[in-house]
Amino acid sequence: VYDGTTLLTEKTITVADVLKDSSGTYYIRITGIGFNVPKGETKVLTVRADFYTLEVNRTLVVRVYGDNGIRGVDTLGLSTWATVTTTRTHTILYLTAIGSSTLAATINVNTPKSSSVKVDSTNGVENVSMLNFNLKSTIGASNVTDVVVTATGDAAALAKISAIKLYDGTTLLGSVAPVSNVATFNDLSVSIAKDITKTLTAKADFAAGVTAGTRARLGVTAANAVTYEKPNLSTAQLSPTINGEYMYVFGDEVALFTISTPLSSVYTYDSTTPSLSTATGVITFKAKADGGTLTALVSGKITVKAINSNGDELDVTSKMIQRSLTTNVPDGSEDTITVNVTKTRGASALGLIYFKVTEIKWTMVGGSEITQNWGLEEFKTPAVNVQ
Repeated sequence: VYDGTTLLTEKTITVADVLKDSSGTYYIRITGIGFNVPKGETKVLTVRADFYTLEVNRTLVVRVYGDNGIRGVDTLGLSTWATVTTTRTHTILYLTAIGSSTLAATINVNTPKSSSVKVDSTNGVENVSMLNFNLKSTIGASNVTDVVVTATGDAAALAKISAIKLYDGTTLLGSVAPVSNVATFNDLSVSIAKDITKTLTAKADFAAGVTAGTRARLGVTAANAVTYEKPNLSTAQLSPTINGEYMYVFGDEVALFTISTPLSSVYTYDSTTPSLSTATGVITFKAKADGGTLTALVSGKITVKAINSNGDELDVTSKMIQRSLTTNVPDGSEDTITVNVTKTRGASALGLIYFKVTEIKWTMVGGSEITQNWGLEEFKTPAVNVQ
């Protein structure tokens, strides 16, 4: 018996505690609650129960027993009784953990974001992390025996996937050369206890000679992609729709962009001329050259939009960048780029907006220009209310 979250009393029930009246109704007497109700107040008690293991579903009707089922004592020491006629009906479900289990598959929040991947022109690249997914077992334990991983994307990138690997933490469960872009992992034994979530990771090896800027991703999307055993050794299958983000492959030279600080936005209201009120934003990121020299980025190569609450991309009023370097970016070096943007309100309020880098055009010295719109999800400011 609880008062809110406070346990007032509990009673372990034995055969001697269960009484039966002439009508065949069973009842239990609970004493020693010691619960005070101040004058003019109403208190709510909650009665909870623990159950033994059941062999079938049971229906339980609960109420305060008979007339005068509640006894209280007032401040003079006089007893008083109350009758409660309300009943509650509960169905207690029988779910055996001995023979049954249910497995659920979901994407893990730490699945890698879209990124550019450098693939060595001689040796390729191994163990590119591309997908994290969760498997949770309920009711009972599950043992995963088969997982099917599917690669999708551009044909040129898919043709260069030489192996797909499945990991449980740091433990390699298997490495499979995909057939028609599908890797099937058989004869696994991944034990997942009841109410436990296990995270598996899918990685890929890429062979040399990739087509620059093509993309691939890994997913668990095939029909009956996950097979598992229940405690009674019967099997069941899942057909989830779980996809990682696209990875974009390049040869020996690539530019890598990572978000930095500060990220900020401010709205300045002009009470004299509201249409001239201005939102300003600052986005700072690092540009790293890997394998070659990155041509210095200029303002015209970085596209920034103001995004409203509907997701519409609005042109900014002005944009200016500052760089930490004064030259091209040498191999292995980083250039810190700060982008300052403004958006004038105009004739009417714009509501909530934020600034976002939607595109970066970059060139490795001697190479072709690449238009990158991937891996920029976090290149955005907080929102401000342009009113």
